[in-house]
Amino acid sequence: MSNARCDFKVAVLVETEFIPDEIKKYKEYFEEKGGVVDFLTLLNGNEQRVLVGDVTEPGKSVETFLATKDIQDADADNYDIILCAANYVACRLREINSSNVFPWII
Repeated sequence: MSNARCDFKVAVLVETEFIPDEIKKYKEYFEEKGGVVDFLTLLNGNEQRVLVGDVTEPGKSVETFLATKDIQDADADNYDIILCAANYVACRLREINSSNVFPWII
């Protein structure tokens, strides 16, 4: 983001098999509007985690995303917007006991 102002904060829940163009668009769009975007995932006690993007076309290169913010450390009250990127994140959140890990997710 080129300026220091922050009109709003956005949390984007992201997981492996993310859609690279979707993630890039969230970052570009919200930062252009004056927002700060945090990409949150489960780090499972690690400082960072490399997520692998979805590949839908033969021969297309795999894109990665370095996640450094843990969803377990996030407070929903600190965000104006919370987005669940694509379907894969919602599917994975259902696979864990989300009420203990993410009390702010309904």
